[in-house]
Amino acid sequence: MFRLWINDCQVRIASKLRLRWRLTCKLFLMGLGGWIGGIVFLTIVQAAPPTQPYAQAGSWVYTSVTYQGETHAVNVYRPSGYPNDAPYPVVYLLHGWGGTPTVWPNEYPILAEQADTYGVLIVAVEGDNSNIPPSWYSPRAQIPWPDGEFWRISFYDWFFRGVLPWVAANYAIRTDPGGRAIAGFSMGGKGAMSLAGHRPDLFVAAAEWGGVMDLRDYSTNFDIQYVYGPIASQTLSYAADSPIELAANLKGLSITLLHGAEDTYVHYQQSRTMRDKLSTLGYTYLWEEIPNLAHVVNNYEITRTLQRFDAAFLVNGVHIPPEVGEAFGAFAVGKDFVNHLPFDFEEVGD
Repeated sequence: MFRLWINDCQVRIASKLRLRWRLTCKLFLMGLGGWIGGIVFLTIVQAAPPTQPYAQAGSWVYTSVTYQGETHAVNVYRPSGYPNDAPYPVVYLLHGWGGTPTVWPNEYPILAEQADTYGVLIVAVEGDNSNIPPSWYSPRAQIPWPDGEFWRISFYDWFFRGVLPWVAANYAIRTDPGGRAIAGFSMGGKGAMSLAGHRPDLFVAAAEWGGVMDLRDYSTNFDIQYVYGPIASQTLSYAADSPIELAANLKGLSITLLHGAEDTYVHYQQSRTMRDKLSTLGYTYLWEEIPNLAHVVNNYEITRTLQRFDAAFLVNGVHIPPEVGEAFGAFAVGKDFVNHLPFDFEEVGD
């Protein structure tokens, strides 16, 4: 007896007017011996965006992600037209010491403009707030803060095991490494380069804007000692999470180093040292010192970085519908993404 049952096979068709329609095919074939009977239903309906508890495209939405009891904010920008050009590459943004994910939409409207221009999803994550110690985007956790607060798990685990799968489950994105980049300012610049250095298999590009490249140079500043411990007894911990010591892992990634020429808060020598290390390794990169710029991010840095990220996304993947990518194994869509992570995954909270 031959029995074939295919239910709810959905194929998206884009017209020349860029309207999307869904061709829903319900096909039931039942057979016995050499006899096959079939009934085919074809229905064309206008496609609806994926069901998501978020505002319209072209706007920022502030929400949170929980993983193993650790809840922190994320600020997500869906580019205008979303989800018409899915799957979208993703840019993760890391703020500086004392900052929050709201700094990006509040102070840098150019980010949304650039996201619309290049068709990328932006996810700004929280690494610090007034109630918890600064994470320094590190793999370390359970370090007590003077008032008793601490990260129950590390930022590293919350980000890689919590945030990345959550984004993949809720947005129409590329989940291959060629569609993922990370950038950050100051403490976030350190985070962008160290996270990419720890997991270069998960990114195609990384950028730092005025970032700390060697934690040992700032061991008594910016509450770093609460994360890594006293420098006298924890030198190896500082070194193990410093971008300068992880630089060798960045081979093949698109690396962008931008620093203000007038920055003495996180000294511009930090980016110069990283530049020299990459040169010694023979790696390609972009390094620039921005004239008359102190310890801030400016529009040029954002524009230049998104431009380079877009080039990396185009080189490392074609822009095809997610159904096609899924069929050929090019993309892991939704929660299936966790099956492609090189570590065990546990269910992510809402």
